[in-house]
Amino acid sequence: SNVELSRLFERLNNQYPGGDVGLFSIYFFNYITLNPGEAILLKANIPHAYLHGQCIECMACSDNVVRAGLTPKFKDTATLIDMLDYQPLTIDQTKFPGEKISENIIQYDPRRISNIDDFIVQEIKGNNGVINAIDKPSLMVIIQGQGTMNEGKVPFDEASVYLIEKQTSINFKANTNILAYRAYSLI
Repeated sequence: SNVELSRLFERLNNQYPGGDVGLFSIYFFNYITLNPGEAILLKANIPHAYLHGQCIECMACSDNVVRAGLTPKFKDTATLIDMLDYQPLTIDQTKFPGEKISENIIQYDPRRISNIDDFIVQEIKGNNGVINAIDKPSLMVIIQGQGTMNEGKVPFDEASVYLIEKQTSINFKANTNILAYRAYSLI
């Protein structure tokens, strides 16, 4: 709504004082709010900005981040204009829900809405459960909770990151409900 965008403009103007040209981008981009349990797929060369809140971002290694606004960092507007994909997208073409694949795991698979087959992200919740083995190595980050994995042999705590070898399943038992994310490449 116009009221919502006006409030956003005021907040960003306070956050990035001095007339940051990126302020006006909010009137040209799709303004999308993600709720817990939702994901968004942003293909290469699609302009975007994370404005507020927390998210898990999974992307290919890249050294070509190009900024043009809403940042105190170096801005390279000319390069950004040359590289952008200007095809319009609807929110339905980018936003998608996860799919429950087990009692504790919700899977976010970009192939549900695109031909992107690079990676999958899984959300893991609960007090105890099994993270099934896959034929690829994966990374898991613990966002909240603490406990042990593999019959008490490996302790975990929030802000911990683990490399899970391919063909390795993980049994976990948490003292409190955990929230973790696992990501792996399909390539």
